[in-house]
Amino acid sequence: MLPILPKIDATTQVVARQKKIAAQVKQPMPRNNENKSLTERVVRPMLPKLLVVLGIILVMTQAIPLAFSYYYGYTMSTNGATYVPVSESFLQKLTSITYTDPGADWFNAVVAQSPAVEINTAYKKSMKLTVANTSINRITLASNVPGNNAAIYDEALKYGVAHLKGTTLPGDPGISVIYGHSGVAGFFAGRSSPQIVFSRLDTVSIGDTMTIDREGKELRYVVSGKKIIEAQDLSFMSEQPGKERAILLTCWPLGIGTKRLIIIADRIHE
Repeated sequence: MLPILPKIDATTQVVARQKKIAAQVKQPMPRNNENKSLTERVVRPMLPKLLVVLGIILVMTQAIPLAFSYYYGYTMSTNGATYVPVSESFLQKLTSITYTDPGADWFNAVVAQSPAVEINTAYKKSMKLTVANTSINRITLASNVPGNNAAIYDEALKYGVAHLKGTTLPGDPGISVIYGHSGVAGFFAGRSSPQIVFSRLDTVSIGDTMTIDREGKELRYVVSGKKIIEAQDLSFMSEQPGKERAILLTCWPLGIGTKRLIIIADRIHE
């Protein structure tokens, strides 16, 4: 005798299968990560983190300065201070140029050693000085600037260098003395200022050339000597050159000026 099987409702099975298929159709098909856009793969996951970081930065840039301002305000109120405690000398070092002034007596001593030749002390036209292998390029060279008047030569040396009045003019027979400041520029001061252009003379070597433009005429010189001497040593003025010699001099070391750096150059006649 055969077993009695439960009756199967075919209609119910068909409906269940159709519902399952419909549910699968409604579900989105999984996408390969390679097919996702840059925005989906990178930007969207990182956006919340970026917003958090930006928020922290914003808070710190506002909160920290405010906290310090309240702290310093409280400290100054307690101490009765009404200014930032930065010394005037410190500010001056940041914004000024430090150099040594040899003084009128020293310049007078140099002039006194000048060889006895006819000197044109009435000439007032500016010239231009160029020294090879340095950044001294067509720097202003004021003529007949007196060394016994600090106000006058300090004003002239703001814009370049000066020919010392009482010595021969460049291009004339004798010894021409050209002087300029060397020094140290403050952090916020112009490090390429013409006021301390002779700070670069230490790079000059014997055999280098230099030129002086005097009214469109180019006077050419070759460096024949370079010395660092004591301030009281004026023997460079007593040497007997050929026809024309130019001596560039400045205080040394930079900003101290206990000695003198001199460059001796003899004119080349072509």
